[in-house]
Amino acid sequence: MEGTLDLGDIARFGRPVLGPLGKWVEGAGLAVSPARADCIIVPGAWVSASGEPSRTLVGRVEHALRVVGLSTSGHVIFTGGSVRGRAIEADVAARVAKDRGFDPARSILERSSTNTFENFRNAKRLMSSRGWSSALICTDAVHVPRCMWLARDVGIDASAAPASSDAPADRERRETLATREALAVIGYFAFWPYFRVARSLGG
Repeated sequence: MEGTLDLGDIARFGRPVLGPLGKWVEGAGLAVSPARADCIIVPGAWVSASGEPSRTLVGRVEHALRVVGLSTSGHVIFTGGSVRGRAIEADVAARVAKDRGFDPARSILERSSTNTFENFRNAKRLMSSRGWSSALICTDAVHVPRCMWLARDVGIDASAAPASSDAPADRERRETLATREALAVIGYFAFWPYFRVARSLGG
């Protein structure tokens, strides 16, 4: 889900340095092959205070609906709480899915997380309560590697279905996301020991 960094500032100042790493991360995400799993997880993304979804969130939801047949339970976990007073991301994602014909009874909402790590930690609890151990993550290709690392760090048997668009309108957004994600990947490895300890302690 969206963090606290301003994407415009990152795109403007960080792209020359971080762009190559972002492209590598996106390439790694595109190379992942989806597999059947107990459920699908859609990570949260930015929404407005009034509940308008971002293109990023809509793209993730629509991609999840395209591959929902890979969920053996037929269920999708939409994740994300309210960040800085905005609408609850999971609620908005579930509404987008419903508007596209997805049965609301098959939506499971994780409504309290405020970052990507919490998306998966909380989703894992929802999965465990249902006896599920595996999940297919539906997110942007550049987001896939870190999501899979985080999901596995909390004990989810994770695979992913990377979403990508070459439409001209999405190109700038993809480059911005890639630059931001490069920073997030650096942060992940900086705090990697914490995730390993948290998993070993069941946190």
